[in-house]
Amino acid sequence: IISATTLHPAICGRVCPKESQCEALCRSNKKLEAVGIGRLERWIGDMAIENGWITAHKNPANGLNIGIIGSGPAGLACAGDMKKAGCDVTIFEALDKTGGILRSAIPESQLPPSILDAEINKLLTLGVRIECNVIVGQQFTIEQMLEELGFDAVFVSTGLGYQSNFKTTLKLAADGNIEVNEALQTSIRCVFAAGNVANDAASVIIAMGVGKKAAIGMKKFLSISEKAEPFALN
Repeated sequence: IISATTLHPAICGRVCPKESQCEALCRSNKKLEAVGIGRLERWIGDMAIENGWITAHKNPANGLNIGIIGSGPAGLACAGDMKKAGCDVTIFEALDKTGGILRSAIPESQLPPSILDAEINKLLTLGVRIECNVIVGQQFTIEQMLEELGFDAVFVSTGLGYQSNFKTTLKLAADGNIEVNEALQTSIRCVFAAGNVANDAASVIIAMGVGKKAAIGMKKFLSISEKAEPFALN
């Protein structure tokens, strides 16, 4: 049943912000507490990996050829949906390993590489092609994909492959402003992050034995924010 909406329950059950999404809307919240949807999804996903279950229904081939740039969460999700719809699907990944931010930015304690690899292998089993070390824009362009390489559509999911511009001032509640440069470097020994990322960063720092650090979590990166919710982990 779950494969009708996602091919990666073992990933989603671990990293999705279920507390603010599905579990926040759970009707059990009115009298008790939300059903542990994330934990259930994770358990089902792990069982599927352990037993080799791949039950995704695939429509008959429709002759459409879809190219996907990037193998992060958006690219993987698109690949699964397009394959189930009957399309031929090829993912082009600039790095030598797939997964994008799932592999590079989430601690292994939260998303083990073996789980990530197993979920990606489901796509390979369904017939999705993945080509690593391919940089679209250098080796060929999107226009060439559409006009010369036979793709009917291209999904661009480069994600964090392109650097974002950060605000250079973070207002931390009543503590005033902390000035940081464009690389988010500051003399204050802190980890600046948002939401669960702050917890991830702090747990990694503690595990590395670097010493006492403060993790400052904020809901949004804003120059001036009245909604900043700082917290510290020692």
